[in-house]
Amino acid sequence: MREVTVKAVLNGWTVKVGCQTLVYTDIDKLTEDLREYAQNPQAKEKAMIERAVNKRILTEGPATLGEAPRPPDMCGTIAPCVETPRR
Repeated sequence: MREVTVKAVLNGWTVKVGCQTLVYTDIDKLTEDLREYAQNPQAKEKAMIERAVNKRILTEGPATLGEAPRPPDMCGTIAPCVETPRR
């Protein structure tokens, strides 16, 4: 299980799991996902990546133009990662 941090923001919550950040506007969905993650972290991580809105970014690299793609093993899943140094 990875470190999980929940922060309240103006219109909901951000949840950081490893190096991935999720955004919630529904407290019931947030608590449901946290409960599922606590019960089976690997299965929940896989399910979250499969339904990710920005799945391409997670698997192919950053969305920012001019930045080199990250190696595929760094942030392709909800996992701790080392950030690519900025130039």
